[in-house]
Amino acid sequence: TEISITLPAPACAVETDKPFDPVRNTPRADDPITILVVEDHEELREYLKSKFSAYFTVITATNGTEAMEAITRYLPEIVVSDVM
Repeated sequence: TEISITLPAPACAVETDKPFDPVRNTPRADDPITILVVEDHEELREYLKSKFSAYFTVITATNGTEAMEAITRYLPEIVVSDVM
């Protein structure tokens, strides 16, 4: 299995109320986008976290119950999850 991740996403692909830096056309560094990675496989979860953390504030969950708690607590702009 191969996973390809291209970051950062174009600014037009990300909807957020957070202010953008007009020079870099990205969210301001002092207010990063928060994403939630939901993955039960520890190695894949940590891999995704390591790749995304260069660009986003990353929180993780191992299952749907943890994910719902994290969504309620942190209100992430993006949720990355597989579908079962």
